[in-house]
Amino acid sequence: MKKIVLLAGLILAISVANARIFVGGALGFGTANDTIDGEKTETRSNFTIAPEIGYVLSDKFDVGVDINLNSMKTKDERPAGGTGKTTGWGINPFVRYSFMELGKFKLKATASFGLGGEKTTQTGTEDLKSSYFGCRIRPYIFYGLNKHIAIFAGLNFLDMGYSYSKQDRTSTRQASDTSGFYFGANAWDVTNTGNFQIGFEWHF
Repeated sequence: MKKIVLLAGLILAISVANARIFVGGALGFGTANDTIDGEKTETRSNFTIAPEIGYVLSDKFDVGVDINLNSMKTKDERPAGGTGKTTGWGINPFVRYSFMELGKFKLKATASFGLGGEKTTQTGTEDLKSSYFGCRIRPYIFYGLNKHIAIFAGLNFLDMGYSYSKQDRTSTRQASDTSGFYFGANAWDVTNTGNFQIGFEWHF
């Protein structure tokens, strides 16, 4: 029995040593202001944390999945204005392609399919629940610190893709939906992680 356990442990250790698995995570953030005739009417800020795990298929291709946890706050700057808060989640399987390499720098494009949900509470209105799904292509810049660790920046303002969302009011059960193609920051998509994203990857 002990020999079987030791053999299984040895096989597992060899498999992990030879595996091309990576883990990582990213932080996303963004801010925006709305103005009418030069006067500020609303301010918005969001924050996202997005852990990921993946597998290196080759020098050019990676596959994986990330999970996004998102929080956004809004404030109506007008005299009778209120505040709002949105919390959400998203899960995104992805394929990543490295299309340019210069020294320790790499440019990569990620194609992903995402789905998620969120809840919005706002002063003087009913709670709003939403669900989303979509697909996108997003560019990244990677910099290799060493053979195990790389840091990256996701240029979310260059997003391109398609999104669909459905909204439901808590008490009235009123429902609506929105869909469309986009290029650039897609603020109403919960799987988006802000206008700029920074993170790291650890390759085993």
